[in-house]
Amino acid sequence: MPDTSLLSFVDYCQTYIKGDEKGEAQIFLDHFFTALGYSEGLKGAGADCEFRIKDGKKGSTSFADLVWKPIVLIEMKKRDEKLDLHYQQAFTYWTQLVPNRPQYVILCNFDEFWIYDLNRQIYDPLEIVPLSKLPDMKDAFAFMLPKPATPLFGKNKDDVTENVAYLLTDVFKTLRKRYNQEDALRYCLQLILTLFAEDVNLLPSNIFSRILQELQNEINDGLNPVEKSYDLISGLFREMNISGVTASGRYKGVEYFNGGLFENIYSIELTPNEIGLVSAAASKNWHKVNPAIFGSIFEKALNDTERHKLGAHYTHELDIKKIVDPVIVQPWTRKIDQAQSLDDYYILLNELVDFKILDAACGSGNFLFVAFKEMKLIERKLLFLVRKHSVNKGDGQRLADFLREYPYVNTRQFYGIDIKPLAVELAKVTLMIAKELSWAENREDYDQKFKPLPLDNLDQNIICEDALLNADGSPREWQQADVIIGNPPYQSKNKMQQEFGVEYINRLRAAYPGVPGRADFCVYWFYKAHQHLKPGCYAGLVGTNTIRQNYSREGSLDYIVNNGGTIFNAVSSEKWSGEAAVFVSIVNWKKGEYEGEKTLYYLDEKDTLQSLRQSRINSSLSLKTDVSSARVLQCNRTPKRVFQGQTHGHEGFLLSKAEALQLLKQHPEYAEILKPFLIGDELVSNPGSQPGRFVIDFTYKNQIEASKYHKLYQILEEKVLPDVEKKAKDEEAGITKPNGRVAQLGIWWKMWRRREDMLQSVSRLNRYISCSRVTLRPIFSFIDSEIRPNDALMVFVYDDYFSFGIIQSKHHWEWYNEKCSTLGNQYRYTANSIWDTFPFPQHPTEKQVEKVAEAARNLYQERSRTLKDYNMSLRDLYRLLEKPGKNPIKDLHRMLDEAVTEAYGFNPQHDMLEQLLTLNLEVATREANGEQVQSPGLPEWITDKGKFVDEECVRFKG
Repeated sequence: MPDTSLLSFVDYCQTYIKGDEKGEAQIFLDHFFTALGYSEGLKGAGADCEFRIKDGKKGSTSFADLVWKPIVLIEMKKRDEKLDLHYQQAFTYWTQLVPNRPQYVILCNFDEFWIYDLNRQIYDPLEIVPLSKLPDMKDAFAFMLPKPATPLFGKNKDDVTENVAYLLTDVFKTLRKRYNQEDALRYCLQLILTLFAEDVNLLPSNIFSRILQELQNEINDGLNPVEKSYDLISGLFREMNISGVTASGRYKGVEYFNGGLFENIYSIELTPNEIGLVSAAASKNWHKVNPAIFGSIFEKALNDTERHKLGAHYTHELDIKKIVDPVIVQPWTRKIDQAQSLDDYYILLNELVDFKILDAACGSGNFLFVAFKEMKLIERKLLFLVRKHSVNKGDGQRLADFLREYPYVNTRQFYGIDIKPLAVELAKVTLMIAKELSWAENREDYDQKFKPLPLDNLDQNIICEDALLNADGSPREWQQADVIIGNPPYQSKNKMQQEFGVEYINRLRAAYPGVPGRADFCVYWFYKAHQHLKPGCYAGLVGTNTIRQNYSREGSLDYIVNNGGTIFNAVSSEKWSGEAAVFVSIVNWKKGEYEGEKTLYYLDEKDTLQSLRQSRINSSLSLKTDVSSARVLQCNRTPKRVFQGQTHGHEGFLLSKAEALQLLKQHPEYAEILKPFLIGDELVSNPGSQPGRFVIDFTYKNQIEASKYHKLYQILEEKVLPDVEKKAKDEEAGITKPNGRVAQLGIWWKMWRRREDMLQSVSRLNRYISCSRVTLRPIFSFIDSEIRPNDALMVFVYDDYFSFGIIQSKHHWEWYNEKCSTLGNQYRYTANSIWDTFPFPQHPTEKQVEKVAEAARNLYQERSRTLKDYNMSLRDLYRLLEKPGKNPIKDLHRMLDEAVTEAYGFNPQHDMLEQLLTLNLEVATREANGEQVQSPGLPEWITDKGKFVDEECVRFKG
């Protein structure tokens, strides 16, 4: 039964509302909220009208008609206005409404409500509700009710897309078992385009569906129409490749498609099961299928090994928009807003069809598809303005003459490169369908002489090549473009050699000497894109969040900002929306100056998306002082005092605690070799930071000496030696890539990475400082030198409380946060970037040194007592410290930080990172001038160093 309040609202609007955007929007919306059940209207619900949105242009502010966080953004337009022309404006507003960005967006022209959930699908509204049907379709607005509920919308387009993707992927998988994979792929792409063409009336009515039904009828009659499937379907494909229009026969009325896709007709026969799958796909409404499904098909068609090697990942359209909107839509929107005459609009239309876009890691074409959609929306807006002003001026003949020659935004403006043939073919079809979809949806925009067929041949636009290297190892030249976009392959620096081989990596590094050798794979795309861009042009790329850090940043974002680039819009770090379990950074930049404020999106400590407008975005994509210019301090490197722990390399080196203790009981002399082995998780998670295993460490023993520890040697001989022998043989035979296994065979009884230099340094002390290499929290601890640190631990070879106090302070932790690399949302300690650049206090007095040491000792001892008394782990304790409330450990940390600030001589009211950076640069300059500087650790002039050391540390308790 229709809602009476909404019936009254509709009656009121039809009687009194004329549909003026400026004068009546608030009245309309206020009555709408009242009809939904808010007695005090929109203000009573908590919504705001004329919500101020800074759009980034210098001194410019826009106003959204209604913002109701976190529920809905509503944009009102005057009656009869085409709402799709205002989608881009609404999307841009929506992106800026953080934190608590509304889930829904509504476009309304007083006669219709277009409802979007941009987190689900970005182009088509989930529902279009005419004002007259509002009372009957109230459920579509259930999310806005005083007691909100899940809204009920019409058929979800993405559901159709996903179903079709599964059907056609299954066809491809079965075909490639019988046919060449490339032939099977091309045939499936022919099927896809044919299914789409039929539903948008590019083929005679239901011609393909009738063929499928004929085949299905034979199956139902118990026949096997395998040969007939080839005759009928391939016959249709042949007619689609013949110039002109088929004059008669079964395929009468079929036009010439060309496009390169139907150039070859494959001798493929479909099984009854495959006919059923294609028939099921044909039953879907292909007019409503999102071409981005082909990214999904690509993902599913690749096996796991190929996908991992290439770093191939499907990109959600919302993430693509985070690039396409800033680098394409917003610059063009500014141009349109600045246009002042009909001549200006004509000029912009001519510029638009010369505008070129490149994706040099295009995959299956999803970035290019979204870019095409946005370019067509920009074109629609310009054509609307040209027609409107031409009518006002009575200049219809000029418009007709212009449209007769106007080529329209077309697929030949879009370029792509990918190394996988399958991806390239998918990308071509995605763009072909994008063009035909645009024609089908917006035919009124096209001149009547414009014909959607034949298809564009994109063989020269989308090419199958290595985007970085030519066959001779020289850098590949890219197609010149006005904008470069994309999602380059994800492959960490640690995996590149293993995946691509030493020869390829050597060629790559030789071709791009400006990229540090330790940089991740995606860095090469950032570096090359900026090199390739013309001045004044834009680029936007997705990268692993390592591009903000260390070597990867040097080759990507540092290179951009140090070579005339301006980062103006970026997402610092976010969890990937696709299948890959990675965190990414999204960076948009201009080659040249960018006027206006820049926008940085970031996650706060509660993982809430925030945004910040600022005059500059630094290359670390950080809100804090940019410390990327910090220099390496030789006094921190020499002598080497910070190490990574040991890598055992084989589980055979490890014994359970019970097994080890039993052996030590029988052979006390084994204590020289059999050592407690501590890992990062045990340090922070186990009460007392107790190791759970022991390690057999023959670092300083040759084979004869090791064999004297008979039972330990025998364990390794049985468990480790066979595997090392096999890996060495595989390496020698070329089965596996060179990885040092042949050399390891000569010392197979020793761990993979023993860290002899670390062991020698630690052996001089009774304890050392350690932290987990990957951590969310600043937790450092003293460890007994008899405990061997696993490679998941960092080792600081200092035993005094002054050094511990500096390392445990917020000063070191904040530097750590800014200079570290990350693993997901956790920090990874990297000695070369953090420790080697971190300056210790240069001129502390003895009293200040003692004060830091005393504060550190008090913190450490009270922390140890608390952990013991309450049987807590370090992680338990530090999680508690993150919560509100008074806590004695919090107070001791604060006292330590105050003492360290005093030792540095810093002003506690000023930016600490800025002061540390200034000190770093001062120390580096003094070193370069040959002046003496203070190294990490206790100052050399301290005479009684023993008073800064005691026996407190983590010990194995057996």
